[in-house]
Amino acid sequence: MPKIVIWNKVNDLDIFVDCKLNFQKHIEYVSNSAFLKCRQLLRCFRFTNVSLYFKLYNVYVQPLLNYGCEVYNPNSKRLIKLLEMPLKFYSRRVYQRCNVSNTSYDDRLAQSNQKSIQHQRILQILRTYHNILSGEYHFPDVSALKNSSAIPDSFFPKFGPFQLLTQLLPTSNPEYAQVLPNFSNSSVNSLARVLPKP
Repeated sequence: MPKIVIWNKVNDLDIFVDCKLNFQKHIEYVSNSAFLKCRQLLRCFRFTNVSLYFKLYNVYVQPLLNYGCEVYNPNSKRLIKLLEMPLKFYSRRVYQRCNVSNTSYDDRLAQSNQKSIQHQRILQILRTYHNILSGEYHFPDVSALKNSSAIPDSFFPKFGPFQLLTQLLPTSNPEYAQVLPNFSNSSVNSLARVLPKP
């Protein structure tokens, strides 16, 4: 009689997850794949237009890093850095190739009008949460989500207070202001608990 094969890791909708609902291997896979795509872009294209390099990145690499962020969003600094590394590498190489003076990662993001991967993922989570609460997306028992008391505190890891969102997503920015208007403090606070610290 053949033995039943035991699998400790499965792939569902292109997201790897193990039997302990740990996404570390998937994050490592995504980071490595993004590095490969960054190197492919740098190898295939040679010009000195910084803006065009980042347009290529936004089309070819960024969707890979942001895919499924509503399902998994790392809370350890090591995994957050792992997702951030491809953009750090790519932006540094682009600036070197275009003979732009060496700057910090934050400066490169500001000059190229890019957001960090962490900020992009949090914004996407907020958009999805907003669409659920506003009825744009079908979600059963959405009223339970609107009532934070329906979700026990023990369900959420203690990663950060509501202030996290005001630090990362200033409402003075019109782009963020469009996302946040229908959020109640209690709803956003519930979401903020599962977001990583900056």
